[in-house]
Amino acid sequence: MREWILLRGLIRESAHWMGFEKLLQQSYPNDKVHCLDLPGTGEYFQLTSPKKVSEYVNFLKDKSSQNIKEKIIIGISFGGMISIEWINQYPDFFHKAFIINSSFSNISPFYHRLRPDNYISILKLFLQRSIQTQEETIFKMTVNLKNNSNQIVSDWLKIQEKHPVSKKSAFNQLLASSKYRLPTNKPQTPIIVLGTTADRLVHSQCSLEFAKKWDLKKYIHSEAGHDLSLDAPEWILECIKREVNLENQDH
Repeated sequence: MREWILLRGLIRESAHWMGFEKLLQQSYPNDKVHCLDLPGTGEYFQLTSPKKVSEYVNFLKDKSSQNIKEKIIIGISFGGMISIEWINQYPDFFHKAFIINSSFSNISPFYHRLRPDNYISILKLFLQRSIQTQEETIFKMTVNLKNNSNQIVSDWLKIQEKHPVSKKSAFNQLLASSKYRLPTNKPQTPIIVLGTTADRLVHSQCSLEFAKKWDLKKYIHSEAGHDLSLDAPEWILECIKREVNLENQDH
C-alpha cells in the first residue's frame, strides 16, 4: 500500500484537483490518495500563508499517514516547489515524486517563471474585489482545453466562497514562490518532470531547465495549459502508470 500526497499551487486548494484525485484513486484502489491543503488555503484558510517554502514543509510533514511507509508526492506549480523542498529536507520521506509545471529562481529568469503577458492580470488579481473576475482571470491564464468555462469558474467560485484565501496569504505565497531556489544537490529520490509547451502562465522552458539541471526524466504535453491536471488528467495518469510499471518490471 502506498500513500499518494497531492499538493496544489498558488492560492489553490485540494478541491481544485477537480476530480483528478478520484481518477488516481480508481487507478490504484488499494492505495491512499491524500490531498493536503497548504496553510492559508482549504481547511486551513483561516491561517496566514508563510513567506518561505521551508515553512510549508514544516506545516505539512506531520499530516501524512504515519503507518504507510511508501509515499509518492505529486506537486503542481508552487506545490512542486514545496515537494522539492520537502525532499531536500527529508531525503528518505518519499519513494518517488512527480513535479508539474514548476520553476526555480536560480535556474529560470523571472520572465519565464511568469510570462510577461500575465503581469497586468496578476496585478489586477491583487487589486480585484470581484471573486468572479478573479476566477475568470485565473481560468484564462491556466486552462487551454476546457470548453465549459462557465461551469468550472462557477465551481471555483463555490470553493473560494467556502474557503476564501486572504490577500495577505496570496501575497505571501507569491513571495515564497518567487524567491525559491532549486537546492544545490540532486536528491536520491526519483523525480519525474511533467510540463507543457502550451503553458501561457509559466514558460515550458522552466520545466526543461529543471529536468536538464538535475538530469531528470521528463514528459511534455503539447496542448494543455498550466493547470495540467485539469486539462489533461488522463495524460498525467498515463505518465504515472508508465513510471510505476517500469519500476515494477525492474523489481
